[in-house]
Amino acid sequence: MIAFAVYLFSLHPLLAAVCLGPLLVMVPLSIRLLKPVKMAQSVYVKQLGLTNNHIQAAFDGADVIKTYNLQKKIQDKYAAALKETFDLSNRNDLRQYNIEPLTCLIREAPRAVALCLGGYLAFKGNVTLGILTAFISGIEKINEPLVGAYQLVVRTQMAMISVRRVFEIMDLPVEDMGGKQVEIRENNKHMFAFRDVSFAYSGQAAQEKNVLTHLDLTVEKGKHIALVGKSGCGKSTVMKLMCRQYEACDGELLFCEKKFSELNPQSVRGALALISQDSTVFPMSVLDNIRIGKPDARREEIVDAAKKAGCDDFIKTLPNGYDTLLEEKGSNLSGGQRQRLCIARAILKDAPVLLLDEPTSALDKETETHISETLKRVSQGKTVVTVAHRLTTITDYDEIIVLDEGRIVERGTQRELMETGGMYCSMYRNYIASGGAGQ
Repeated sequence: MIAFAVYLFSLHPLLAAVCLGPLLVMVPLSIRLLKPVKMAQSVYVKQLGLTNNHIQAAFDGADVIKTYNLQKKIQDKYAAALKETFDLSNRNDLRQYNIEPLTCLIREAPRAVALCLGGYLAFKGNVTLGILTAFISGIEKINEPLVGAYQLVVRTQMAMISVRRVFEIMDLPVEDMGGKQVEIRENNKHMFAFRDVSFAYSGQAAQEKNVLTHLDLTVEKGKHIALVGKSGCGKSTVMKLMCRQYEACDGELLFCEKKFSELNPQSVRGALALISQDSTVFPMSVLDNIRIGKPDARREEIVDAAKKAGCDDFIKTLPNGYDTLLEEKGSNLSGGQRQRLCIARAILKDAPVLLLDEPTSALDKETETHISETLKRVSQGKTVVTVAHRLTTITDYDEIIVLDEGRIVERGTQRELMETGGMYCSMYRNYIASGGAGQ
């Protein structure tokens, strides 16, 4: 473009200035007119995401939708979202088409001016026919990359809306995998220590938003600790901090008497085995799902862990036994079966610290009793931290921590807490009165 522009000015400066001058105004103007289109496209992309979420939610909740006869309601909600998305798309297309005449003007105006003004100058004898022909050819050579660049800007503006949404995720801080390796020594007294820890999921340590507030908690090596309290009191948050899924907003968190910030996160997690209420399995074989706990485990070790977790019997009934491929979210297994696979995974890992977030909540009474006995057996000599709703499962724990609104309000053994007649005593009596149905 620059080379041909210089060439045209060398042929006839006045004619080149008249033909190319308007482009200096029209090109920036057209790009400026794209800004409203870009903003509208951003709204459209977000709406499209919400519409797709309706489909995902319908698949995930298919059983509930059928049970409550919600098919028509869900269909109507999706249809409304789809119509809004369709309308937004049409309006965006209309805005883009309204800019098209300006694109045509950028492409055709210089050539039209060259033909009219150049023809007049040729008629007057100020330029030769050869110069005019070369001039028009030169304008074509300028227009071609100019229009291409303009269209590229339009496509780029539209693409950047989606790219920005991707970068919102990609620009999140990358977890620092540096730090020292964890060394669990015989003389370590404490596995975990929370020192004046406050935490808020918003990342702000404002008093009214804190999930945990000035928490002081020590988990001694080899001890069994239970966390109890009402829903939302911060029990699961304590677990997440122990797993280094989040960093404390204020205070200090230690593992094996070393600051978390000084330790390698993968090394810390390597010393933990977590069994939560969310029985997460992956679309791979049963064998590989259990092997996650110990990637280099032999088949015999995996089968032994499955037997201890009480899932060997049902695995043998699957089409290909341990080599059966699980469907997405383990939909070809029951909730209790998925939970037992997760317990087998933790048993196989044989980590020195066992974190239990009510692991038997999805199991029947008979299986729960079997699993509880298994967990007691495999947890001997380990440090155990349990989030408990079924209070009868923690009566023999070394210490029970009662949380309320992110603070420790009571702590002690089962006997000590019952004798004080406080919050735990009331919770336990209500639990027993309700037939041990949980909280």
